Amino acid sequence: MPVPSWATALATILTFLVSSMIMFRGHEKKEAIDLLKRLNRLAQEFNTLNMEPRNQDRDIKMPRIVDLVSYQGSKLPSSDHVRLYKDKIRVTNDTLEGWFDEYNERLKLFLDYSKFLEMKTIESLTKSFRRLLFHHYEKIVDESIEFINKAGVVDKEEATTKFEEFKTNYNNFIDRFKIYCEDLKELGLKVGDWEPRTIAKDIDVKILGKD
Repeated sequence: MPVPSWATALATILTFLVSSMIMFRGHEKKEAIDLLKRLNRLAQEFNTLNMEPRNQDRDIKMPRIVDLVSYQGSKLPSSDHVRLYKDKIRVTNDTLEGWFDEYNERLKLFLDYSKFLEMKTIESLTKSFRRLLFHHYEKIVDESIEFINKAGVVDKEEATTKFEEFKTNYNNFIDRFKIYCEDLKELGLKVGDWEPRTIAKDIDVKILGKD
């Protein structure tokens, strides 16, 4: 008995829908993996710029520039305030390094087990990174600049040179991260709040015993 033509057509449609769904899922999976790799590159760039240990002469991180502060300026009442400010920034930086290490482990997990990766995972990872960047800027970058501008340093040239290099590299990194976030938005993904910010301020350092 011949199969009715409508049944054949229905089977063809179902086969097409299933194959299309498989192709779509495959394309989405590949796209998610590509985005994860981009995010990982950005995270490692952030780590290199802000947390990776370096020799003092090559270290341009904000905590290193803060270490150049060696006396209380006219806007700081005592040498104890210098010590407390430096300790606070150091402890906060250690805490953020721990936060980044935990985040980095999550990235490695999904890179190693990418078959479980979904677009909503990319959303979650991006939101977490934006939050980390926001707090790092607030607690390390911005507060360090304010502290340096209130106090004085031994070597104005070293402090200024290191800061300008850090500022350029940091702002370039943030610009690349913003492009990544815009690409996610174009795909219909949500990146959350915690808007990343570039450095607009400069340091106005005073030389120890001179300014």
